Amino acid sequence: RWKKGWRSQERHIFWAEAVAIELAAEFVEREGITDAHVLIRGDNQGVQGVYEKGRLANWQANLCICRVCERLAPRGVILNIVYVNTKDNLADPVSRGKPPPPFGRVTAPELPEPLCPYLHDQD
Repeated sequence: RWKKGWRSQERHIFWAEAVAIELAAEFVEREGITDAHVLIRGDNQGVQGVYEKGRLANWQANLCICRVCERLAPRGVILNIVYVNTKDNLADPVSRGKPPPPFGRVTAPELPEPLCPYLHDQD
């Protein structure tokens, strides 16, 4: 969950979408995944493009990209981020505070230190 006041001129919804990818990278690392292509589906085409290009004009989102690369490149992990329509995105209701679907729940990843001021680490 986002802490009150997370949004600013440098941190907005696009940055928040990049943070979601960073949290996925934390999960990949925690699970010990190496030498793999990891599929991530998301409903933000801009974030998909940013990770393909490796940069964005927003410096806060660029920091997320750098942390993801630092975390996954030595492990031989490549993220394949593909767009899905919001209505088909299984994570969309969860991101809006609705309970997860009944197919199981993943333990929340440990928050990377730079994100701690903006996110709660537990429900």
